[in-house]
Amino acid sequence: MIVDIPSHGAIADLAVIGLGGGANATYLRELLTQLKTTSNQAVLIQGGSASLNYAVISNAVKDMNLSGVRIVYSGKSARQPQIAQVIKKSGANYYFIEK
Repeated sequence: MIVDIPSHGAIADLAVIGLGGGANATYLRELLTQLKTTSNQAVLIQGGSASLNYAVISNAVKDMNLSGVRIVYSGKSARQPQIAQVIKKSGANYYFIEK
């Protein structure tokens, strides 16, 4: 499973960040909930804007129990430590690929 977090430019991204990731966070949360019920519990999350990625991911995994799920994040290293922290807090296994 691959999830792409689209960037729509600095101003649009700031609006989505202000909304806690908006529809992207909702979509990712629903996908992760469904993923827990499958045999292949792995997802690759990628995006071009580190701040937007953090807003989406952190709000999507908030208060979830994702033990057993493998999340691979591919992006810029700028917010990688914060993204790693919120994913690991959910109990998921975390892997990083720098773009």
